[in-house]
Order: sequence, then C-alpha cells, then structure tokens
Amino acid sequence: MKMFARSLMLLLSILLVIAFIGALSAERIWDALPDKILSIDSIRQTDGKKAEWAANSPLPTPSEPVLISPLPTPADDANRTAAEPFGTSAPRKPVPYPDLNTKTDSVLDQITFANRRVLQLPGADHTSYGLTSWSPNSTQFVGFFATSPAPGEMEDGTGLYLGNPDTGELSLLTKDGVWSSWSSDGQAIYYLAPRHEQGVIISRPSGIPYYDLYRFALPSGVKELIIRDVGAPYVAQPPVQETSRGDLMLFDSQQRPAVLRSSGQREKSGLASVSDLFPLAALLTDRQAIDVMEVAEYSFFTVAPGGDFVAVIPLGAPLYVIDMNTYSITARLEESPGYANNVAWSPDGTRLAYASHNGVYVYNRITGKTFALIQRQDIGFSDNDVRSDFVAPAWVMDGKALLFSVKSADWIFTPGVQRPGHLQSFVFATTDDGVYRRPISALGLESVSPNGHYAIVYDWNPETQTETKYVVDILP
Repeated sequence: MKMFARSLMLLLSILLVIAFIGALSAERIWDALPDKILSIDSIRQTDGKKAEWAANSPLPTPSEPVLISPLPTPADDANRTAAEPFGTSAPRKPVPYPDLNTKTDSVLDQITFANRRVLQLPGADHTSYGLTSWSPNSTQFVGFFATSPAPGEMEDGTGLYLGNPDTGELSLLTKDGVWSSWSSDGQAIYYLAPRHEQGVIISRPSGIPYYDLYRFALPSGVKELIIRDVGAPYVAQPPVQETSRGDLMLFDSQQRPAVLRSSGQREKSGLASVSDLFPLAALLTDRQAIDVMEVAEYSFFTVAPGGDFVAVIPLGAPLYVIDMNTYSITARLEESPGYANNVAWSPDGTRLAYASHNGVYVYNRITGKTFALIQRQDIGFSDNDVRSDFVAPAWVMDGKALLFSVKSADWIFTPGVQRPGHLQSFVFATTDDGVYRRPISALGLESVSPNGHYAIVYDWNPETQTETKYVVDILP
C-alpha cells in the first residue's frame, strides 16, 4: 500500500499540474504519463482533431474588453521559462500581462481571495497533494492528501481526509480511499479504494488496480461496500454523483460513464454487481450521441444540482446535456471542454458554464441559448497561440458572477506562485453576462465551494520544491 500510495501521489501531482498549469506539448505529456493518463493539452492540441467539432458560426462577443496592463519589458529574458508556441512560425504579438489592480464594476471589484489558511495534515510540515470535493452545504470538504513520513515513522500520511474550511485543519477519514465525493444529502462519502488481497494490491494486466466503491456514513463511520470492479476518473472530477432518482453516476471498468440503479430498482438489495451497472450510452435514444460516446476513448460527466440533468463530456467531442429522467439529449454544445473540471453548473442548475481552448461559454438550459463570456481575442490571444487556455470555471455570488483560470506562455513566471517551466495562470472574475471581468489572483485555483464562499488554491515554493494548498475566503 505504501508503494502504491507514493506512486499515486506522484500521478495525482502530475494530473493536477496538467489540469491547471501544464505547459508541455501534448505529445510529450502523452509519452511521459503512465498508462496513457489523459491531459487537457492532448485533447486540445493533437493534430487538429478538435476542428471537426468546431461550431459553424461564432458566438456573440462580450460587449466590454478585459482591462489589462501593458506587457512588462525586463532587461533580459532570463526569467522567462515558457517556450514560444509550437507548430507555427507565424509572428504574433505577446499577450498583455493581467493587471490585478484593474477596476471595473463596483460589485465585481469587491471579489477577492482573503485570509489564507494552510491545509495542514496532523504532524506534517506541509500538505503535498490533494483532490478535493465539497459537502453540499459547504461546511466540509474531503480529499486525498499525502505527506512524506515524519522522522522516525515508517508510514506517510496518505489517505482521505476531512477538511474544515474555517480553519484549514484536516482529520483522517480512511487510509484506503483515493477518489471521493459526497452524497447529495451530505450524510455520506463515496470513495474508490484499490482492491487488496493479503496486503497486496490486485491489478489488471494493464497494471491499473481494480477499484471497488465504498460508502462511508457520517458521523457513524460505518463503511459499506457498494460494488466491486468499477472505473476511476484519473482526473480531477468526483468518481460518483447521485441523480434525482437515487441512481449513481460513475465509471464502469471500461472507463465509460455508467448508471448504477438504486437498490429499489434492482432485483436485490445490498451489494450490487456489474449486471446492475448500465453504460450511459446504452440507455440513450439519440443515435449520434451514442456513436460519439462509444467511439470516444474517454468521457467524463458532471451532474446538475437537483440530479435531473447531467453534462457528459466525450474526449475531443461535443458536450451533451442529458435528462436523467428520460435519458434523452436536451442539448449538444459544439465546444469541447475536455474534462469535467472545465464544466460547472450554476447553483440552481439552469445554466452550464464551460471552458475550452477558445473561451468560456454559458448555456442556458431554460432558453436553450449559448453565449460567450470571454473569448481568446478579449485576453489578447492570437489564433496561432496554441498554448493559451481557459480552465476551471466556478460560480460565485449566488450565480451572479463566475471565476475561471487563464494561462499563457507569454506571462512571466512568478517565483513562489508557479512552477518553473510551466505556464503562468491567473484567476479572473466576470459578471454572469460577461460585460465586466477582471483578474483577481495569480494563485492556482483548484475548487470552489457550492455556496461560493470558499476556494481551495495552491502555490509553489521554489526553495523547498513543494506545493502548498490553502483554503481562502471569497469576498464579499
């Protein structure tokens, strides 16, 4: 377990770097990662495959350009760590550097990250890794965290931990869990655990472990095995989400989005079997969506608040919105977000924000209309700048505003914030109509609580070569 945990720690660290500030080319990432684990850049930069899914007509552009300051001109270029964009020799202008002192709208200008609190494992100097999931009421979060062994100790702090957002304190939940998510009522935590036999992790011929799904009841601490042999997301998304019918959305052993019928709909109660797990594509009636989901090597998902709708994101393909009561397709959105952490439902479940290489968009489920919150030209990205990106949208202020991250190879590496050799990223805030927007932070953004009051962010210490995670207040 110890060797597996350390390997998994390294893998999760790689995935998080890729998801937020990765700057390696798709080919280098693909060759470097074990078992061909996915990268966002591999979705968006591989041989132009995404072009076939591009929208036929441009979306409307926000009426106000982003306010940014001129690019700094240091005496020498020694501090620049990102190479020029690959795949083109056409000249282009550098992307202007975001100005964190920009003033726009009186309400938007109040949004800021405040009161940093280190996510602190008991007895550890720092927390080195983590994938977090928030409780529905935003009073706790759960995540996989790890540290190196303390002096004189044989085991590290690897495991699932419960976190207190008001203090940043972490307490051990279980040492055998990896990916985790909350039940819709907040009374239980689902988690995936690698299967063990006599203390040895059992793996498939590919080398990937077999994963089993457990349910951890709160506050009793009773653990229940739900189903054996399911898939793991391998990216920063919840492994399990509940629908309004009480079904579970998860991955099957072939890494496909699947539906596990609730015990009331199964022929038996108690431990479910693979015969109770239905690939989502097999439940749909839309032939085109079925074809895309079956052909896509990987697909991801995120369930809307209330559990009636799910957004499914096939790799490099359009995003589909599905009514989980009828298993019918209600929308097909041409931009490819790539991963579930690039898609965010509004608190009331009526709007879906999604980020792609081309910008951040909002789909309104009630009107059926989509518009662009921000696009490449609003930041100053040129068409041949293939390394710039938009990621991780999140709703705040009760759905009146959004946060999202932007990264560019032209922005100067900031010691103590970003890792050398990777793209500098900035967190932007925007009103929900896209009229006003401004950069608010150069920290990395990992997740935002459902109520929009907290965020988990991270920075990089070049002296200790460690990543530190914090929970911050989102003001006002």
